[in-house]
Amino acid sequence: MEKVKKKLPPFTKKTAAGCGILAGLFIIIIVVLAIIFGRGTPIFAKVKSPTNQSPVTLSASNAYKNAKIELCQDGTKTQELKSDGNGKFSVKVDLKEGDNKFKATATNEKGKSKTSSEINIIYDKTPPTLVLSQTKIETDSDKAEISGETEKNSTLTLWNSDKEIGKTSTRDGKFKFDVKELKNGENKFIIKVTDEAGNTGEQKEVVITRVLSADELKQQADAKAKADADAAAKAKAEADAAEKARIEAEAKARANAPAEYKSALSQASSYANTMHMSKQGVYDQLVSEYGGQFSAEAAQYAIDNVISDWNANALAKAKTYQDTMHLSPAAIHDQLTSQYGEKFTQAEADYAIQHLND
Repeated sequence: MEKVKKKLPPFTKKTAAGCGILAGLFIIIIVVLAIIFGRGTPIFAKVKSPTNQSPVTLSASNAYKNAKIELCQDGTKTQELKSDGNGKFSVKVDLKEGDNKFKATATNEKGKSKTSSEINIIYDKTPPTLVLSQTKIETDSDKAEISGETEKNSTLTLWNSDKEIGKTSTRDGKFKFDVKELKNGENKFIIKVTDEAGNTGEQKEVVITRVLSADELKQQADAKAKADADAAAKAKAEADAAEKARIEAEAKARANAPAEYKSALSQASSYANTMHMSKQGVYDQLVSEYGGQFSAEAAQYAIDNVISDWNANALAKAKTYQDTMHLSPAAIHDQLTSQYGEKFTQAEADYAIQHLND
């Protein structure tokens, strides 16, 4: 004889809705029972822990109304107070270093007592230590890592030039900061640490020195070589232009001047630009009876129209004294300005000494 299988009713949306209603009612019943049977039991408000503050205020609710409250700290009764008409109370307590475990017992007018769950407040006044993996770092990159260890659950901040540039927290005591955009040379950073209780530790400095990489050194050398070449080319072009202007100016001056004036100017140009004489030295040579024997007017015309770099002439003479006669800078200066020597001005002699070893 075959057994007849019973068919289960289909699972419909209506069935699902019914199940949901039953589950909701069940939860409501559980909550109501918890409230009924938990009524009168003090419930402490959350208190920051660890903390570096003492005393702190303990607040609680849900105790019996107008009940006697006995507060125990680490198993010892420390205070007795009373809850208000809403079953609330608060009290200040002093903390000792380390753990501070509190319980509160509420007793109503019928003598019925209920005790709260235990809360633990950790009092910590010790600043956190900070240990860095390295305090001096050298790299050829524009990035680097700062790492180290400190107290667990601490907060660390990274500072550069009085500006906060990074912040991190650590659960296991280990931390790291990734720093970017390092400039060439020294980059100084300050790390500050605050533990979970709010204590601030000694700040530490890290110096990261960025040196140029091989590619950057080559680029720098290439750039300097190009700059030097450009400067040399510019100086040559300027010198060529000045020489051309000098020649043209002297030619123009000679074109409209008397023959004696033209000759004086030609000799002045030779003395100034070939023999590197001073302006006064050229003039004296032109009018000297042992030199050019020109008239004072012709010599002055030549001086007024000759084009020469008198500073450069003083420098050329100074180098000759240094290289051939081995004179000291002071002796060279005296020789350049002496009326029995080169007769350069003080300013021209100063220029020559300043650039003597260029």
